[in-house]
Amino acid sequence: MEPYFSGVAGADYTVSLCWRVYVPAEGERLWPRVSDREVVDIPIVEVREALQEDDAVCRLAADGDTVELTQAEHLRPGDQVVIPTDRGLLDCFGWTPNATGRVVDASLAGHGLPLDATAIRRLCGLELGSLVSTTLQVDEDGEPEQDGRQEAVATILEALRGADTPTGWTEDEWLDFTRALAPVVEQPRFEVPRLPILTGEAARYSNDLGSDFDELSLNAALIVLEEHGQAVGSLARQIAERIGLSETLSEVVECAGTLHDIGKADERFQRWLDPEARHEGLLAKSDTPRHRWEATRAAAGWPRGGRHEDLSGRLVRAWLEQNSAWSDQVHRDLLVHLVVSHHGKGRPLVPSAADGSARLVSTEVNGTLVEAPADLAVIDWSQPRRFRRLNDQFGPWGLALLESIVQMADHAVSASADVSRGTTG
Repeated sequence: MEPYFSGVAGADYTVSLCWRVYVPAEGERLWPRVSDREVVDIPIVEVREALQEDDAVCRLAADGDTVELTQAEHLRPGDQVVIPTDRGLLDCFGWTPNATGRVVDASLAGHGLPLDATAIRRLCGLELGSLVSTTLQVDEDGEPEQDGRQEAVATILEALRGADTPTGWTEDEWLDFTRALAPVVEQPRFEVPRLPILTGEAARYSNDLGSDFDELSLNAALIVLEEHGQAVGSLARQIAERIGLSETLSEVVECAGTLHDIGKADERFQRWLDPEARHEGLLAKSDTPRHRWEATRAAAGWPRGGRHEDLSGRLVRAWLEQNSAWSDQVHRDLLVHLVVSHHGKGRPLVPSAADGSARLVSTEVNGTLVEAPADLAVIDWSQPRRFRRLNDQFGPWGLALLESIVQMADHAVSASADVSRGTTG
């Protein structure tokens, strides 16, 4: 009888809000990544009303990481919005549009401290702008000023440990957090510099696992593309055999590891990795300093946010078209998917980038020359169907296991200081 008295309920359209001490500029990536435990879903009408006088609203783009600015009236159902902690809107009872008190940033514990003066002030009220600037200074060669940096980091840590416990933290929580901060400055591309919390082997790969814009392509030395692929393929096969996969699956996993980075053969990507053309062969990793990474990308013509694994997948598909006898359709699909998904994308789509290139990317696969369109604005709409078929075949956990073999082999080889180093000339 209820519909006769109160009517039929309409759709409940919401947006997800999270509060952060550091809100990135447009085009930067949010760090740490948003987790379910820190978001609050609020009806979109209420959020639009509460934020209507704000100059701009920070929301996450379709990739879930990159920040874009918009107006409150342009928010869409399902958007993820990042709110500065000193903006209020939340109190101990929940969503309160007229609340003005500081909100706790629930993302920091277990991850680290953004090295940003505004973020630190929002967190604990300290004014450390000059010290933060010192930690980020570079010398005439573009390298970090290590002596001044270490002294500034030590002073920042000392100040944090002596600060009053921030709102929303217990004294023990704050003490544990500040003691766990490593005196090491991390400066990933497109993200805020920070002092990380390193808690064992898992933390060693924490940034690599979130390498949405190819941070794994940075290395202390140049690394040859073919040798890197062979090393990853070999390790992936070892893992597959040790966990008891069939010979056929082990072969597919090895092939995926070997071919996962062949999209880096794109001329633009190679100019990005080796802007001074010091190496005559194709590279997988670059020794370019991090602070020059964005400038060299732009100069090389590689589109921002472009996914090399998308090109790898295209080249693998082109190779399969020339080798119709290679395995059956299920394992052909699996090979393409494992290559496309080795950075966690392709489930079901690899995001596009603003490109429009008319060029082709080409390389050799098992002695066969293959080529494919290099325009990263084009989306592979066959990938969702491929992903669905593979889920039906292997189950979601089985497919995730196969993906993880290639991903972990790539991370392990990339983290090794002695694997596949190229020579410069």
